[in-house]
Amino acid sequence: MLLSIPRDNAMRTEMMTVVAVVLLAVLLSPAATAPRPSGTPVVTAPYEATQDTGLPWDPTQLDEVRNSMNLTVYDAGRAFNGLTLLALTAWDQYFDPEYTYVLVVDMVGNVVNGFSEPGFVHIFEWINATTLAYLMPLPSQQLVLWDIYTNRTEYLPLFVDSVHHDIEYNPLTDTFLLLTWEFYGEYNGTPVLHDAIYEVDRNDILIWEWHAYEHIPFDEAEYRLRNETWAMFESTLSVDWTHSNTIYWDFYNNVVYLNSRHLDTFYKIDMATGGIEWACGRLGDFILYNRTGGVTDSLWYHAHALKPLGNDRFLLYDNELWNLTSDDPYEGRSRFVEI
Repeated sequence: MLLSIPRDNAMRTEMMTVVAVVLLAVLLSPAATAPRPSGTPVVTAPYEATQDTGLPWDPTQLDEVRNSMNLTVYDAGRAFNGLTLLALTAWDQYFDPEYTYVLVVDMVGNVVNGFSEPGFVHIFEWINATTLAYLMPLPSQQLVLWDIYTNRTEYLPLFVDSVHHDIEYNPLTDTFLLLTWEFYGEYNGTPVLHDAIYEVDRNDILIWEWHAYEHIPFDEAEYRLRNETWAMFESTLSVDWTHSNTIYWDFYNNVVYLNSRHLDTFYKIDMATGGIEWACGRLGDFILYNRTGGVTDSLWYHAHALKPLGNDRFLLYDNELWNLTSDDPYEGRSRFVEI
């Protein structure tokens, strides 16, 4: 299935709309396929005050988003049946997020349900076939559970306000895994930004934690290859060392996979010991071979969306950014890479 959304959306022609498409990891169960009511959820705390702005709360605006989508391709005989999650963020001329629309779309392009929030709503995880978890934007960062059919919402507190990129859910323990940022150490007087992983329950009680600086120490020579900094965390210019963007929780084997964008490497972490079992990538433990059998330093560059496929095979969405073997490291060709 392929959906298209025009850039010149009549809803806000002066804005640039960024569309993130996330395929559901949890498919529809038979019970979930029955017709259910649709509409815009009534979101209460923590945003009562901002509802008066009128930015995203008018249901007619959501209808305009619905009407702007077109189903381009649908091969029913070959398509993988399920739902598609669309997160559409509208940005102002200074590239600050104004509001986000979240839509759940079926196989023929119908919007099953949707909602809107001020700011940049991101980080989505399916809890089951009917419930979506997503992260409220700052300053009041909370985890929200939203039933896409009944519109029931549940707000879960978080003891950290630096969750970024990814969350995971374990239905066996009803706990969440959070990917977060933290400062540790300095380089030439600039704080170094690392990643940390926390497991918490619904009451925000800490169950397990892991800190990247204990296992992936800052390396000046590696950092100087690109000198990548990030100026937005706690309004502090920082050395963006690992910049991880994916955690994949294999809770059956008590393992977490962590993908580091800036190091072009992903790691297998043993949750029982906290140790790294192995690393794969440019700074990994394995010799890397390209499709023709040649040895190469890296098979991907600044990738996202790590997903284990079983039998020691993995899928990555490679952005090919900062490929230092390329004539222009700033320009790349995005692709999927299977390892």
